Amino acid sequence: MLRFLINIIFVLTFFQAVGQNRNAAGGGQSYTYDNIYSTRSYDKEEKYLGTTYLFSDWNNKGIFFINGKSYKIDNINVNVLRNDIEALMGKDSIIVFDKYKIDSLIIKNKKFKKYKSDSFYEVLFEGENKSLLKNYNIGAVAGTFNLSKGAYDKTKYKISSRFFVKEGDDILLFNLGKKSVLEIFKENKDTVKKFAKKNKLSYKKEIDLIKIFKFYDEI
Repeated sequence: MLRFLINIIFVLTFFQAVGQNRNAAGGGQSYTYDNIYSTRSYDKEEKYLGTTYLFSDWNNKGIFFINGKSYKIDNINVNVLRNDIEALMGKDSIIVFDKYKIDSLIIKNKKFKKYKSDSFYEVLFEGENKSLLKNYNIGAVAGTFNLSKGAYDKTKYKISSRFFVKEGDDILLFNLGKKSVLEIFKENKDTVKKFAKKNKLSYKKEIDLIKIFKFYDEI
């Protein structure tokens, strides 16, 4: 706990210094607020089943990248509902980091990069011409009526994901499936199709999509 507090103090001290100079931004991002963090109480989410967080627990080590430098932080998570990067301090306090100032971050070997003012995408593959990205959304599934209890079950959070291709400055949503994926590669789609067939790859599986994008990047 002491190590975590020291880590938090170090990071926040640096962030305060960054906030004093909004014109010192790097990585193509504009620093829009003087403070890079805020705090709030930890909502235990007892109202709904499930969680609004991407990772099931807080035992996560992360690295922020700001202005070309990296900073480590413990107990970090992604709040999908709020679209925030947060860290748990103690048992009932949350530190909310200013997403406008963070260029990218890594949590549990997952790399998240900000391509828009406040939207982070998980980078599955970063190629020279095309990159494969993923982002997360959250919805609520209403509980059904439980006859044995004589009441409705709790509403449940459900996190889903969508896939995107980045070409230049454009980030385009695409559906999982043979036709939609092959259209991404245009004039090379026949070559990609043969590669996928030869290696028995699925156009709907993330791990296989990464292999397809990597192959295209090497053509």
